[in-house]
Amino acid sequence: MAWAVSQTLTIGSGHGVASISTSNAGLTPNLGDAIIIFAWAEGSGLTGISLSDSKGNSYTIATNAAQLNSTSVVAVTIGYNVNIGATGNGFNCSAAPVGAGSFSGSVVAVNCTGGATVGQPDGSIGTASNTGTTATPGNLTVAANDLVLGVAAIGSVGTITITEPSGYTVAGAQSNGSSFCVGSGVYQINPASPTNPSWSFPSGFDWAASQVGLLVGGGAVPSVASWLPQFVLPVISPNHCVVTGRRLIRALPLSVGRQPRRRGAWS
Repeated sequence: MAWAVSQTLTIGSGHGVASISTSNAGLTPNLGDAIIIFAWAEGSGLTGISLSDSKGNSYTIATNAAQLNSTSVVAVTIGYNVNIGATGNGFNCSAAPVGAGSFSGSVVAVNCTGGATVGQPDGSIGTASNTGTTATPGNLTVAANDLVLGVAAIGSVGTITITEPSGYTVAGAQSNGSSFCVGSGVYQINPASPTNPSWSFPSGFDWAASQVGLLVGGGAVPSVASWLPQFVLPVISPNHCVVTGRRLIRALPLSVGRQPRRRGAWS
């Protein structure tokens, strides 16, 4: 199997709100698909970002990063559910602030197939935050065919243009820092290891960035017959002997009681 991205839920952004949702243009994931959510935001007292969807699926938070500046906190997060159990028309993903009543930011999601059913992250999760002109989460050693996810945000800026990580596909990006929060979510399938996506911007700002690799699926879960101990049933020949792969072994008589001895009988 191999990872594949089948569709992207359009980025949603909000200013001073308690929740942000993606926009769905009639796209509906299949049961058992994987949904990856990227979110980034800025807000006073913000300690993290929670993730959900409109159909009640739960999401594992793969990584959170936050950077405190003079007036607020810039935060990023990546979450996933690699085997959704509920879907339907109007499927959307949402982000909400943790530790604060409201925030300004964005959320975007991708619908994927081909992942490991357990959703096992590969290796260590890269997370960093600092101040400067480049946002990098740090080196992450990944396996072949991993799906590598990255997210970054830059706080307390106006509208700026950020240079996205080379070789990555942008799931969604926001450049309006006056109303929302500048940042983006990116992904790459089977990148060279180690990975360290890099976002750059024209001036020194507070930033936070994270990345995580998700293992590719290993095929279907084994059936009961494939993992139970394998026993070979013997075949009974007409002369009541057990035929095995190596030799002929006398079987017990088929009737109860003493059997007459015959010339040439087995002893």
